[in-house]
Order: sequence, then structure tokens, then C-alpha cells
Amino acid sequence: MTRTLITGINGFTGRYLAARLAADGHEIHGLVHQSGEEHASTVTEIHVASILDKYALTRIISQIQPNFIVHLAAIAFVQHNNVDQIYSTNLIGTRNILQATVDAEIDPSALLLASSANVYGASQEGTLDERASTLPANDYGLSL
Repeated sequence: MTRTLITGINGFTGRYLAARLAADGHEIHGLVHQSGEEHASTVTEIHVASILDKYALTRIISQIQPNFIVHLAAIAFVQHNNVDQIYSTNLIGTRNILQATVDAEIDPSALLLASSANVYGASQEGTLDERASTLPANDYGLSL
């Protein structure tokens, strides 16, 4: 069975991704920040931890032994009023996911780190793709 861990599973993208991967036969494990959050019936198990807690992440990743990790957890509200939280969650949280994967001594087939068009700034012309120069216009875009 292919096991997939999705951080931020209850966010907009996580819900749809979980349903799609479950339909494709994946065993879905979700990571949420607080217990009691609702989740889709396609999720095998919900794990509660902050992405700022590297030790909890290591324990969870070691327990699951996921084949795939999709990291969607972040502070995504552009006008979030606590800039320190944006950077600690989006930067340190992502680093913790990566380090916990190493510390759990697993080698997933893929580890996807989501981003945002906000990293490209407020371009008004043309089509953006991954080759475009980055020019973040806010802390959210800069933190990704």
C-alpha cells in the first residue's frame, strides 16, 4: 500500500488532494495543528502536531513511513498581522519537515513542497511559469 502524508490536509488544496490520492489507492495520513478538526472520510488517520515541533514530526513520520510527503501547511493569509509567525511557520516549519524526514531515516519517493504565485510578485503581463524571476511583494511570498 502506498502511504502518503499530507501536512495541512484540512486546507483548501489538502482536501482535494486527499480525495484524489485516496481514489488512486493511497493510504492517506493527514497532519493537522489542532485536534478536533474535521477531515474527509478518505483519510486513514489524522496526526496532530505543530510543524514547529521537529520531534513530534520525526515521531509521526517514523511511525507512518510514508512513500510520499506533500507539505501544504503554512500561514497563507497574505495580510496575517504577525510577521514573525509567517516566517517561523513557513520557513522553520518547512525545514522541520525536511529534517524530520532525515531524522526518521526514511527516503520517500517524493517530497512535494507547495509554493504560491506570490513568490513572483504582482506582475500584470504575460504568463507566469517556474522560469519567471521571483520578486515577492509581501512577507507571505518572501517566506515561501
